[in-house]
Amino acid sequence: MSKYIVVLLLVLMFSMIGCIKDAPKNIEADILSFGFKEKPDMCVMPDKGLSKIVFETKEPGTGMLTPDITVSEGATIDPKSGVPQDFNNTVLYTVTSENRLWMHEYTVQVKVVNPLVCSFDEWESAGAGTIQYPVLNDYSWSSANPGVGTARAGKVTDYPARPTADAYRGTHAALLETQRGGRYFNVLVPIFPASLFRGKFSIDLSNFAKSVKFGQPHSMDLGRPVLFSGYFKYKAGSPFYDENDNIVPGRVDEGAVYSVLFKTAKGVAGTEKDEFLDGTNILTSDKIVAIAKIEHCTDTPEYTHFEIPFVYKEEINYDLFDYKLTVVLASSREGDFYRGAVGSTLTVDEVEVVCVDF
Repeated sequence: MSKYIVVLLLVLMFSMIGCIKDAPKNIEADILSFGFKEKPDMCVMPDKGLSKIVFETKEPGTGMLTPDITVSEGATIDPKSGVPQDFNNTVLYTVTSENRLWMHEYTVQVKVVNPLVCSFDEWESAGAGTIQYPVLNDYSWSSANPGVGTARAGKVTDYPARPTADAYRGTHAALLETQRGGRYFNVLVPIFPASLFRGKFSIDLSNFAKSVKFGQPHSMDLGRPVLFSGYFKYKAGSPFYDENDNIVPGRVDEGAVYSVLFKTAKGVAGTEKDEFLDGTNILTSDKIVAIAKIEHCTDTPEYTHFEIPFVYKEEINYDLFDYKLTVVLASSREGDFYRGAVGSTLTVDEVEVVCVDF
């Protein structure tokens, strides 16, 4: 009897093994982080959907650098991580998904910049070509446009942040317009504020203010930020809505134009422990080192020049910390908290952060 039981158990075991299917292979084909072994402070975690990674430096003739790259689980990349490349020229990387059905091409470049300038003349598209980003370097500007596209299921004619031919100089400027919202995924969004900022966007429906991830690495060779300047005009819209979708009679909207330098722990840029500021603490965090901002961005019908010095709360110390810099442009100052006026419009051009050598 025991012999038959053993045989039966073996048959059952092999039957069960035959029913077990291999887990489906990963379809993701993204660069999760990109940095350099020789320059650990130059590391980013690029937004999905974008295909350009451009690092900024003030050091000419960067020459050969050894990339340190992480990609989606199971994916492969060509050229491989750890193979030195000449980043004075654009280098093409191709990521192939684990299931070998999907590919994502990236161009990577190290660009010499001094000072940090954005004329807003050039724009590039992501998200099936529907969402546009201005070129300072290509990946470092972000906006809340992806959240609007998700909420409206891609049925968007004009995104809140977009280029305009009404430029102070050149071919284009950045136009930021607060739009009417609604209820999406059972979440009340009274308005869609318009913003452009240096950093990342990842929608957080539980707390919209944390969807924005402010900051891009600012290495020592880029210098000490001393002046924030550009041209802007502003028109407050109407009506003004609060976070509960109530119209607030007599309330006048304001825009936001500022730059913030803040400190992070050393060596965390481009890792899972990467540090950013968000809409809840961008002007209040104890990590802030320096701020330059327009105090009151109110009705200004014609392009007006602003030139604001950075006010430092403490001195920069690269021995103890790494640093990030962000520029924030928004049509409604309290838009992170669903408060603002429909139609409020901020137009900005020729933005510049002037830095001096240490």
